Amino acid sequence: MLKLNNKLIILLYLLCLTNCTDKGLSDIDTDFPMSSVIMSADSINLEEKGLLLPFSVSYIDSCFIFSNIRIKDRVSIWNQKTNEVIHTAHIGNGPNEIIQYLPVSNNMSEFLFADRIKGKIFKLDLNSYEYKEIIQINESINRFYSLAMLDSTSIIGTGMFEQGRFLIYNIADSTYVCEEEYPSNKDIQPLQPYQKAALYAGTLIGVHPDKNKFVAAYKGLIDFYNIDESYNLSPSAHRYYHFPQFAIPQKGPVIAHRKEEAVGFLSLSYDSSYVYLLYSGSSLLDKESSAYTSNIVLVYNWEGTPVKRYVLDHSVISIHIRNNMLWCIGENHKYLYKYVLSL
Repeated sequence: MLKLNNKLIILLYLLCLTNCTDKGLSDIDTDFPMSSVIMSADSINLEEKGLLLPFSVSYIDSCFIFSNIRIKDRVSIWNQKTNEVIHTAHIGNGPNEIIQYLPVSNNMSEFLFADRIKGKIFKLDLNSYEYKEIIQINESINRFYSLAMLDSTSIIGTGMFEQGRFLIYNIADSTYVCEEEYPSNKDIQPLQPYQKAALYAGTLIGVHPDKNKFVAAYKGLIDFYNIDESYNLSPSAHRYYHFPQFAIPQKGPVIAHRKEEAVGFLSLSYDSSYVYLLYSGSSLLDKESSAYTSNIVLVYNWEGTPVKRYVLDHSVISIHIRNNMLWCIGENHKYLYKYVLSL
């Protein structure tokens, strides 16, 4: 009987490894057999307006709001009505300065951002161009990597969370729960929870405007979830094209990504009907830093069904959808491109 039990355990283990392999992966060309080439309807030289090194853009109340990298002001506002350009969110350790800047996705037509180190979320006033603290996150929580508002009472985010892939935080009483497991294959399955959390640090997230659906994308993996009234997540669909390739260094970071892996999803935007993902199939080994730019936009509905593949006439680093118009930051941070979509 003991030998039989041992054989059964071994069989179950082998079945687990089989289920964790990369077999059964989806294929982008199969999901999107046709591509629609689209030309930009407009291009704006951002440098001429004093807008330097933006990496993402939002559009709210006639204002373009840019998140910047490697400059002292992490937020820039271009008011189209007045043509004013305002720079704010100064990097620093002062009482009203930002140590580590993080945009916060939301469906309230507001621009929110966080300081990962201070655990604070701020709201930008587009009349005064000033920002104020609206949420202080419990200091016991590890730093978030990405944040989105579920509604005015709750936040969802990713971070160094060993208990689950996503943390849902109640603003009123500072309580939280971790939900869902990290996607796994035969290489990821043996990792410790903290290593899996580090591996999935770059996950992109979005919450449907009706607050009943949620999407997470990382590398070549997309997961769609339903959200119930108690903010419980339940998986509804996924499209897995390729898993991250990594190594565990003896010194330095917890996880090191291999240069030969495809970069995958670079930017996520959404509206009430569709999820838009900027995708790069290139690797650092092939194209070095240019791998982090692409002209491929994949569109899915919120049920996880592939809808359309766009091929832009410019390589870009990020996308933002607004009223069927796709706004994109060009690969050299210099231009803002406008595309009119038809779905």
